[in-house]
Parts: sequence; structure tokens; C-alpha cells
Amino acid sequence: MLSLGSPLASSSPTQLHHNLQTIAPNGKPTRILNINFQSVLKNREAFASIPSSIGYDIVTGTESWLTNNKKDNEIFPPGYTIYRIDIETGQRGGGVFIAINKDLVSTRYQSAETQCEIVWAKIEIKSCKPLLIGSYYRPHASD
Repeated sequence: MLSLGSPLASSSPTQLHHNLQTIAPNGKPTRILNINFQSVLKNREAFASIPSSIGYDIVTGTESWLTNNKKDNEIFPPGYTIYRIDIETGQRGGGVFIAINKDLVSTRYQSAETQCEIVWAKIEIKSCKPLLIGSYYRPHASD
């Protein structure tokens, strides 16, 4: 089961947090969530309620364990643009995605993608430079 709460760590100092926020079209700060799923399908029910009930604009996920035989609308809640890199059928571990609220203008940013398991999206923000966001999975060193 997914457990939500205050983050244990933050990449931005608290006093700077307010100045670093982007503003969504609804005038509220953009909320971003990163989750290591270890199977979106296994946690589908819990995941389906997270973006809408808590109000996340961007959700990045690692270890989705998704293959290309699942369509976005079978997994993700409506109202999000999905960018994903799936695993091969029969592979265990890996898979990444970015789910972005459709109120934000976004495109996949493939020119930054490499042979790694990484997906990038570019989000256009009014009166600001575009925001680039990625989701990356690093397999075990033995893989």
C-alpha cells in the first residue's frame, strides 16, 4: 500500500521553497510527486486516487513494470498526459513514466533521452523558461 505524508528530505532548502515554485494555470503552486511503484498494476487502485484527491500536477514513477500491452487509460487516471518507457515482456523491474496534468502544456522531450531507462518531458510555463522533468530508473549494478 502506498503511504503518503511529509517528505523526509527535500532537494530545496525550506526558506527557498516558495521562490522556486512554478504556478499552474489555476494559479496554485505546481505539485510534483515521485513514486517507486514496484508495479503500477499491483498498486493501481491506490495510485488511481492519488493525483485527483491530493491534487498533484505531475507524477513521476519508477519501476512501473509496465509493458506495451497496457494502454494508458487502463492504468492512469483521466486528465493526465502520459509519457512512458516500458519494460520488455518477461522482464522484471524497471519502467518509467511521467504523468502531467492536461492543464499544463507539455511535450515529450526525446532529444534528452538516452539508452538508459529515462523519459523526459518539457512543460511550458507562462513568462518563464520551460521546465524539463525526467524519470529515471537505475538497475542494480549486476544488471
